[in-house]
Amino acid sequence: MMLMEVVKKYKGLLVLALVVIVGAFSFFYRMYHNDVKELTDFLASYKKFDKAISDFSKAVFASDREGAPALDQFDKIYGQIAASMQDTRPNGDRLALAKKAISLNNYLLDDLNKTADLERKAGDALIYLNTKAAARLSSLIKNDAELMSKALEIADLSGKELDNLRAYKRAIGDKRDITNKLLQNIIDDNGGLNRFIKLFSQKDNQSKIQSQNADLDRLAKEFGNLTNNRTTAYARFQELAGIKD
Repeated sequence: MMLMEVVKKYKGLLVLALVVIVGAFSFFYRMYHNDVKELTDFLASYKKFDKAISDFSKAVFASDREGAPALDQFDKIYGQIAASMQDTRPNGDRLALAKKAISLNNYLLDDLNKTADLERKAGDALIYLNTKAAARLSSLIKNDAELMSKALEIADLSGKELDNLRAYKRAIGDKRDITNKLLQNIIDDNGGLNRFIKLFSQKDNQSKIQSQNADLDRLAKEFGNLTNNRTTAYARFQELAGIKD
């Protein structure tokens, strides 16, 4: 009887306490569920960017890497043209070589320009990644502060990686453009070298040509370093989150 009387007396308080407990549980459950969703969304955004930058880089590098059939063929013909400056090759032969070379150079340039859609996809993926990297996590998640910091670091490295690849693409385009101008001078001169030599010997063009290969090598190396840094940072993020692929 005593127990029943106590229950009746404090029924309102018991109900209130139960409502508070259920409410608190519901609140923290929603908070934790939101944290898990933010982590899941970030992982998805990272994988989307990783694929997009991989597709874009493969297409860009394929247009300027040794072993590409069109590039190998172009280099061989361009080497013959360069060698002809020292021999007595007839102008007609050099004219034919220049026409073949400019056709291949234009093919390589068109191939590079076809990467525009892949570049756009990589840019869109980066925007999505930046959005998800800025998400806030609650203390219900272990290593929440480190995870948020690492997500921002990954997004920053990803942005630098894409900027670098875009710069590499522009550098290849510039290289192809000036090569076209040099070859077109041989064609306009009916296989002669006077216009070619005049254009090539101009200080601005000499400086540009000499710096192009060095810039491409530097950018390619930087891209590799940025990719490695990004993947290392992501591996650390997975470790902090207790996630395995």
